[in-house]
Amino acid sequence: MNWAYFADETTQTPPSLLAEQGPEEWVWRTGHPLLTGGRAPDQLPERGSPPPDPLGSTGWLGVPLKLKDHVLGVIVARSYNPDLRFEPRHLDSLALVAGQVAMAIQRMRGEEVLRESEHKFRMLTESSAAGILIYQGERIIYGNPAALAMSGYSREEFLRLRFWDLVHPDHRELIKERGMARQRGEKIPSHYEFKIITKSGQSRWIDFTASVIPYEGQSAVVVMAFDITDRKQAEEQLAYIAHYDSLTGLPNRLLLEDRLSKHLAGCARDRERLALILLDLDRFKELNDTAGQEVGDELLRETARRLVRQPNGEAARLGSDQFVLVLAGEERSRRVDDSLNSLEEAFRQPMSVGSHDFHLGFSAGVSFYPEDGTTPEALIRCADIALARAKSFGGGAVEFYTESMSRMVSEKAGLRQQLRRALKRGELEAAYQLIYASTSGSVVGMEALVRWKRDGEDLLLPGSFIGVAEESDLILAIDQWMLRTACSQRRSWNDAGYAPVPVSVNLSARQFLKPGLASLIQAILEETGLPPAQLVLEITEATAMWDMASTIPILQQLDAMGVTMAIDDFGSGYSSLMYLKQLPIHILKIPQAFIQGLPLDLRDVAIVRAIIDLAHGLHLLVVAEGVETAEQLHFLAGIGCDAIQGFHCARPMPASQAAALLSR
Repeated sequence: MNWAYFADETTQTPPSLLAEQGPEEWVWRTGHPLLTGGRAPDQLPERGSPPPDPLGSTGWLGVPLKLKDHVLGVIVARSYNPDLRFEPRHLDSLALVAGQVAMAIQRMRGEEVLRESEHKFRMLTESSAAGILIYQGERIIYGNPAALAMSGYSREEFLRLRFWDLVHPDHRELIKERGMARQRGEKIPSHYEFKIITKSGQSRWIDFTASVIPYEGQSAVVVMAFDITDRKQAEEQLAYIAHYDSLTGLPNRLLLEDRLSKHLAGCARDRERLALILLDLDRFKELNDTAGQEVGDELLRETARRLVRQPNGEAARLGSDQFVLVLAGEERSRRVDDSLNSLEEAFRQPMSVGSHDFHLGFSAGVSFYPEDGTTPEALIRCADIALARAKSFGGGAVEFYTESMSRMVSEKAGLRQQLRRALKRGELEAAYQLIYASTSGSVVGMEALVRWKRDGEDLLLPGSFIGVAEESDLILAIDQWMLRTACSQRRSWNDAGYAPVPVSVNLSARQFLKPGLASLIQAILEETGLPPAQLVLEITEATAMWDMASTIPILQQLDAMGVTMAIDDFGSGYSSLMYLKQLPIHILKIPQAFIQGLPLDLRDVAIVRAIIDLAHGLHLLVVAEGVETAEQLHFLAGIGCDAIQGFHCARPMPASQAAALLSR
């Protein structure tokens, strides 16, 4: 306890304030007013006798300064004039003064607390990393440095803004509605995320927390905001990765199924159909293996671009080289044929990567809602079954799903498993079809053909199982088995003294384009001891022209080894004469499709004559396949065909029968 104010006409030194030693302490301690030396000095004896005034006054008047029940201080009046005595009315007057003083002290303390609170608030907000602002109605009345930095405005500009001016148009109406409702006292979520627009026009995401505070007698809203743009961008990137193919930018399977579900719901509501086209690039795996992943990736991107440019349908990538085109709605689903024709036209143009052109075809399977399925999974599964059927024809085909295809898929899976076992059990056999000179009739070669002796049944021809093998790596195992078997057999005939005519072996596109072919052939020749000149490798025209950048080096390696190369089914593909002259090949084989109409079909006659003249002009030998009549033989001999192969001369036969027809 100390004197906050003291004025006395008799002394300048206030008395000491020690507990229990003066009337001031008594008033402080008891909280009661005190009047002594007055005309009613005995009015307070029941409260205990107060101590005398140490200054020797003749009259003493004191009242407590109280706020509620708390004593803040004491107001004292002294009289040293015996004729001037204090009375109870003086006590009442001083009590009234004390009440006013107490309220003034309370206001002062409140203002001090408020000033201290505002100081602390500014210290906290001005140094806070969070953006903090206060708005009332629509007007911003405060913004800390972090809020200014976040928005890009100066303080003066910021305080002239309406709060909604900061909110991105995508969210402005919702945030404004919530903000006004919050100030009206309605229960509104206090925390959410939305975008703002900075002074420069940039969009930024903020994490927003708001609460209502009183300000000048009205409600205001204090906002705390954190810039979460980086987090949002990371989330968007993760969402993009989860729903879009990173290579092509097309929707992936997850997003495709989600969109399909929505399309199907709409089709069910409106009683409309939907078509799903599943595409697979023909021979893409072989090309990717030979040309490299960078080339393969660019071809996939170009495929995606061509799909996106289609006038109808939504494109997606399922993975690898499989793509989807969805035609939703009655009108689009009726135009499946138009879409397929448009796709064929788009893929007819070569795809250029660097200095190389690639001719990519596709196979497709088509399914329909509601006929083939009512869920995304069912439609994709049915289209996949139809696609497998289309691929079994060797590529470039389109199949529409039918229920019978499901049975075929099961049968093919079973056949594939049996074929795998057949390789392990040694059930494959080689047959040999002799090739004759068209004029002399002497044997000039033979072609090794695979047969399958399945579980004691009759021999199965390649057409019944090679297509299944080509859909998996089984074809590689069959190719290599045929190479070893044919080379080993030819070496055995050499040892037995038979004429050293070459043996031809067909290579699948996958085997030809698989890296390391020359090393594989070299190893087999060394393993079997067969001279390279006695081996002819046949590849189809389509395989040869598939990727000229890879084909030419492979053929050059084989030619350098002394192996003869033949182009099978010449004229059935899309050969470029410019490329043909660059190929180190030795034989062209004319397919049966051009032979069977001879000599009456003038168009076949013209085509065969042209092929023979072309081949001889390039110093190549010509072999006609599928010769079945004497008339065909005589005609071919007459126009200069070098050799013939077909049932008219010899059917494929076991090695023991073929040996009997070889001269020693």
